[in-house]
Amino acid sequence: MIEVRFFARLREALGRERLSLPLDAPGLTVAGLLCALDAEIPGARAQLTAPGIRLAVNQTFVEDETFTLNPGDEIAFLPPVTGG
Repeated sequence: MIEVRFFARLREALGRERLSLPLDAPGLTVAGLLCALDAEIPGARAQLTAPGIRLAVNQTFVEDETFTLNPGDEIAFLPPVTGG
């Protein structure tokens, strides 16, 4: 299993805070994860690949869609943070 978390406006736009996905076959990439998420939550890919959205795997930012995921990974999608 991999755990996917959505923060701030992504959580609200997608209607959930987290999602657990089985990782049946080795070699799932970030690109494959985005396709799986879009199948689970229609329109998710557009939200998760919008400008400014960052992806972290196990609390390390990843920008390469060919990055390979492993069972037990925690994936987080984070929108830009604003402050005042």
